[in-house]
Amino acid sequence: MRGLYLAGETFKMRWLLTDRRLILAGGVSSVTLLEIDKARPLLGDVQLITRSGDKHLLKFLADETEVITKIINARDARARSRAS
Repeated sequence: MRGLYLAGETFKMRWLLTDRRLILAGGVSSVTLLEIDKARPLLGDVQLITRSGDKHLLKFLADETEVITKIINARDARARSRAS
């Protein structure tokens, strides 16, 4: 029963990656792409570390490697567009 409850909560968690920021689960906070210093795998999840040292954990992902690649590519694209 507990597994069903947790599964329901897990499916509600959504992260939104835009061309300027990553909106974290629940929409309560966000991180601008240019503030992201590192995105690394952590036991099946993804840990984001900002330039100021803040840490955020993206949990319950199907493929953490793909998520990291998308975040880093979006960050780099944003940096290039700002430099032009």
